[in-house]
Amino acid sequence: MGNFGQDYLICTVASRRSTCSCRKSVQRRHVEAVIFDMLRNQLMQADDCAEFSTVFEEECANAEKQALDTDVTSHHELEKVRHKLDELVEAIASGL
Repeated sequence: MGNFGQDYLICTVASRRSTCSCRKSVQRRHVEAVIFDMLRNQLMQADDCAEFSTVFEEECANAEKQALDTDVTSHHELEKVRHKLDELVEAIASGL
């Protein structure tokens, strides 16, 4: 999630790359309230906190890998289009 205005959060993949359908913005205070409530009531045990930290780090790494994979795929598609355009320009130039 990333900033969307001063008081809202939005999926950064959806806003920057348009590859995510999650376009709803959420007020920062609502997200913070849920997180603080969870920390206060559920993650005060050391085992729970450690598990949360591990899962959170894994999810961040997965999201980063997915974004990188999308970028790589987009780059390959762009190179294919450039190659086709180069061939088209060459064919037109040869015919003239």
